[in-house]
Amino acid sequence: MPGRRKKKERPPKAWIIPANPKYYDVESAFEKEEVIDWKQVKITSLMTIKLLKRYNRQKYTFKVLNDQYGVFAVRGPRSVPNSLRCALENDT
Repeated sequence: MPGRRKKKERPPKAWIIPANPKYYDVESAFEKEEVIDWKQVKITSLMTIKLLKRYNRQKYTFKVLNDQYGVFAVRGPRSVPNSLRCALENDT
C-alpha cells in the first residue's frame, strides 16, 4: 500500500539486567533451566532470558565495564553497548 513504511527487521537486542545475588542466584537458576521468564515491576512485558554463554567473572567486573565499555550504572535493564557486545561475542 502506498504511504506505509516497511518494518525494519532488527536482530534481537542484547540487554544487561541487574540481579542482586543476595536475593536471586542467577547462575543456579540457569543450571536448573535453560530459559527463564523474568518480570520486574518496571518492566511492562515479560522477557524470556536465555544464557547463551558463561563468562569469566574476573574479566567483566563492574570496573572493567565502566573503564573499557562506558557502562557507568545498571539500575534497571539497559541495552548492551556495541563495543561490549562485540567483546562478548568474540570471547572464547
